[in-house]
Amino acid sequence: MRKLLIILLSLTLMTMFACGSSNDDTNEPKQLFIKANQSSLKVNDAQFKVNLEFKSPQENFSTTLDVSLLRDKNTKAGYIVLFKTDEGSGLYDGEKYYYKNDKTKQVFISGDKIAPEMFITQNWISQPISMVMLSEDYTQEIKNRKDELFMIGESKYSSFNTTVVESIHKEDSTGVKSKIRTYFDLKTNLPVKEVKIQVKEEESITQTLNITDLSINKGLDRSIFKMEIPEGYATEIIRPDSEPEPENVNSIAPDFTLKDLNGKEITLSKLKGSVVVLDFWGTWCHWCVKAMPKLQNVHEHFKGKNVVVLGISCQERAEADPKKFMADNKVTYNSLIFGDKVAAQYGVRGYPTLYVISKDGKIMTNKSGFSETMDKELIELIEKNL
Repeated sequence: MRKLLIILLSLTLMTMFACGSSNDDTNEPKQLFIKANQSSLKVNDAQFKVNLEFKSPQENFSTTLDVSLLRDKNTKAGYIVLFKTDEGSGLYDGEKYYYKNDKTKQVFISGDKIAPEMFITQNWISQPISMVMLSEDYTQEIKNRKDELFMIGESKYSSFNTTVVESIHKEDSTGVKSKIRTYFDLKTNLPVKEVKIQVKEEESITQTLNITDLSINKGLDRSIFKMEIPEGYATEIIRPDSEPEPENVNSIAPDFTLKDLNGKEITLSKLKGSVVVLDFWGTWCHWCVKAMPKLQNVHEHFKGKNVVVLGISCQERAEADPKKFMADNKVTYNSLIFGDKVAAQYGVRGYPTLYVISKDGKIMTNKSGFSETMDKELIELIEKNL
């Protein structure tokens, strides 16, 4: 399920539309974003291919989807979507989310306690969707941009004649510098390619979104947006025990049972009496790997005490080996595997995400992302609650 659920920490729904510009709102780069915003609001249906390329010091991968979109103001997302991958297909029809894996012959269906749109809006696929079809007008947010914008010039990309704009933004709280090149199709005004480079210290991550074979407003029939379950396929309802909001501190942490790296079942409720640090991570996630030494520090600091640091591996490809990966990175705390459903239970929206659970099983805090001081902050919090 990794290709449908991968959530890249830095890839958010409104990356290109809601950043902010010291330039006045009559400058040419900003006007291109405004035109794209206005054009996307006029798209009622679309079909396209989108390729995601991801490069980091830990991993390089690429995946391609065929996407069909239909605007629907009666859904929370503002549209319904059908997409196909080399493994299967996914559907959000406004009421349910479905994913059919043809390799494993399984169909996953969102249950009653999960908002089905989260599998799209909290997924990397939301970014190319927002490039083609927006549900809200972000003109004012574009006018308020504070990042630097530069005209690069015209460029031929795939079948498109484009104008290229580069934006530069630095997040002071994380020290991450982002450079984004956006390619606007001269015919439709829509962005059809985005190259995003994030740099922190001497390490960098590159994410590239390539849209091709774009067709808009051709009158797509709603009947194509359906999911057939083939005979012999197993179905599984994704139905968490509860779905706390990220800020819902002091609530009881949802219970779960997962296998660890050695195949042993671990149940959260059986760890009562210990402070538990849950780290939702993936071998594919650069900032998750950066966080590992910090969590190892926490693990070693509380060695022999009632503190459990527990990774939960998510969104892994079939060939990934979390056990070997942790050993290679000299990590000795335990990790659970196949944690996608638990991530949905906890409302995880990015990786890494940490939850600290008190000795009586309540959520003390949760936080997404990496920071240089995260180990010190965790140690201080835990020591106050042992």
